[in-house]
Amino acid sequence: MAGISILSIIPASIAQAGNGVPDYIVEYQGQPAIAVFEDVRQSYALGCAGFRSLWSRVSVQRAVSSTVFNRIVEANPVVADIPCNGSVDPYSPSGEPGALVIRHRDGQYYRHYINSIDFVRTVGGGNLIPISRQEFYSRFPNRGTDFRLSR
Repeated sequence: MAGISILSIIPASIAQAGNGVPDYIVEYQGQPAIAVFEDVRQSYALGCAGFRSLWSRVSVQRAVSSTVFNRIVEANPVVADIPCNGSVDPYSPSGEPGALVIRHRDGQYYRHYINSIDFVRTVGGGNLIPISRQEFYSRFPNRGTDFRLSR
């Protein structure tokens, strides 16, 4: 796992809008926890409790009403589900931070740069897959929100 230290710095030239940490996580009975990124007006359905532990400093709104839950999701639509079953591939593009590649609900794959190997461990992805920057951009041209442990 040499070279993982580059995960701690994401150059401004590739930084995505948003700070990479959800504004809050909302829970509603019978639904997966939703990580809400109000700064980019989108949310992610979290497939396991591991993400809540990664974002332990993020406030969690529990037992909200269906009206509140629906209003939050309407204002910040769920763009992807993040499973923790090994189906999310982690990549290590040459010269860039590590990234998760997540299939969004629109059917497209998006690259999400990460600042900690803990994201890879949480999704059950194993080791980072080495790939050239050009091949990575060619295979996954769509850029999603970056994920960071803290602001």
